[in-house]
Amino acid sequence: MDFGMPATEGGLILSPAPWIGGGASSGRPSRSRPLALPDFLSRLQEACDPVVDVPRVEELLADWRPSLESLGPWIAFDPLSYSRQQLYRDPSFELLLLCWDRGQATPVHDHDGQAGWITVLEGTLTVQEYERYGGPADLRDLTSAELTPPDTVPLGPARRLTVSAGSSVAEAAAPETIHRVGPSGGRALSLHLYAGPLDSFLVFDPERGTARRVRPQASRSSSSNRTAQEKP
Repeated sequence: MDFGMPATEGGLILSPAPWIGGGASSGRPSRSRPLALPDFLSRLQEACDPVVDVPRVEELLADWRPSLESLGPWIAFDPLSYSRQQLYRDPSFELLLLCWDRGQATPVHDHDGQAGWITVLEGTLTVQEYERYGGPADLRDLTSAELTPPDTVPLGPARRLTVSAGSSVAEAAAPETIHRVGPSGGRALSLHLYAGPLDSFLVFDPERGTARRVRPQASRSSSSNRTAQEKP
């Protein structure tokens, strides 16, 4: 599956070094061999249950990826919005496949203090991180679905990462990570692993300094114990 060569943008280019970001780094070159999705999930379960073994998760993501053939039923591009397909969810972790078309991106959002990783399967993603200059000590105290007053949560752009196919990034870590994610150039496919599952998160408007809490939107699921899926 060839989406063409996407243009890279300013910031740190991640190719082929696999690890950078909020989590621990293995510092190893990516070998990423394809594996059938059930076998990949089995390895993730061993690394995430009963507690998340971060070095083991990062080792696993550096060494293996689900084959595109095994992901075929979930690869679905939408011209109106990126699609977010749930591959698996249990109390320990959640694995999503995101299908990105040109020009699509998430809103600026956080991950509610959860750990998270992105592995790019095809194309290139840009991750724009943000710094917070005020607001509550713990963003999890913002529980309302209503917008906060202006300038409650002031943000400014921080580093910008470009993650190419075959590379992974620790995209979220406690106590907080705020960012916006989207493809650089053409289409892209990426895996997103959250440990534990993400039940709600904040969406921010950096220009107004506001935030609000959002909750699930349904999507497809495979071998999951739950069928609900979230989309920022």
